[in-house]
Amino acid sequence: ASGNGYKQETVIMFNPDASSSYDDYDAWFRSGSIGCPQIYSIIHNDTTVCINALPQISNNLTVPVGFTVGVPGTYTISASELNTFGGNVFITLYDLKTSISRNLKVNPEYTFTADTLDNANRFLVIFGLAPYGISDNHASETVQIYSFGDAVFIKTNSTANTKGQVFIFDPIGKEQFQENLSGTEITKISPDLSTGYYVVKVMTGESAYSKKVFITR
Repeated sequence: ASGNGYKQETVIMFNPDASSSYDDYDAWFRSGSIGCPQIYSIIHNDTTVCINALPQISNNLTVPVGFTVGVPGTYTISASELNTFGGNVFITLYDLKTSISRNLKVNPEYTFTADTLDNANRFLVIFGLAPYGISDNHASETVQIYSFGDAVFIKTNSTANTKGQVFIFDPIGKEQFQENLSGTEITKISPDLSTGYYVVKVMTGESAYSKKVFITR
């Protein structure tokens, strides 16, 4: 991340010997100068690291990334070393403040404004997998549904599927939530539901999709 005349780096890497918890392959995050943008990833909701080593890439693997500034202004996140990932790996940066998503393998830079009062838990880095031997245009499902913490995410890979409705049902089939898709590639939904399993159903102009997810509070 760069801005205000400073740069700071955070690393997300994969090592089959690493674990999803903090271990010898990770490194603690230590804040720098107040004028320097602070960027780090987060393990298990509370451990901040500048190096986050994970065991493997799984579809819709979501890594929270914190970002804070001491000076309001315009900042840029630049992703590097993307050529180390296979062609079937998709990497998306999602801005929780603006609901903007960026395919980092297509455009590795994201410029945005930040303020000292912004929520530090601002970004998600989402890894996706597509089967080998399938072209990029058809590499993943048209609509992907997954949860992260207390939120549900709907990712669409077709402009025809950016409009529609989302329904969430409890295990006995009672509707608990309904909302329209945001009209963007990724729709984030915060249904304010108790911890447990739910069925998410997405209705678009083309078809219907459903998936069982686990929501935590």
